[in-house]
Amino acid sequence: DGSISLKMSEIKPYVIEIMSKIFDAHPQIIDFLRSGCHTSDNSVSQILLALHQYAFGLYFCRNFFSEEKTLKEEGMRYETKRVVKSLLDTWMTFNNKKKSAYRWETL
Repeated sequence: DGSISLKMSEIKPYVIEIMSKIFDAHPQIIDFLRSGCHTSDNSVSQILLALHQYAFGLYFCRNFFSEEKTLKEEGMRYETKRVVKSLLDTWMTFNNKKKSAYRWETL
């Protein structure tokens, strides 16, 4: 059927790079994730809506601020890429039941 199956370990570096570049290009998204304040910026709203449609995106949005804070408390220099990588590493440790709870909420 021509479909290709990729393992997470094969695409993980690209996921981290792409998500980091998106958030670095739109700092107002990070501001929203930190504050939770409503934004009138349509592009930010569209990106956030797209993220909330997928389990990892929902997890990412809900946990960005706390992960960022934890990394700062550990003395790490702030980089969007570091926060994205840390969240993705944690996500990959979740069992299917925990991931499915996030998937359920996206429906």
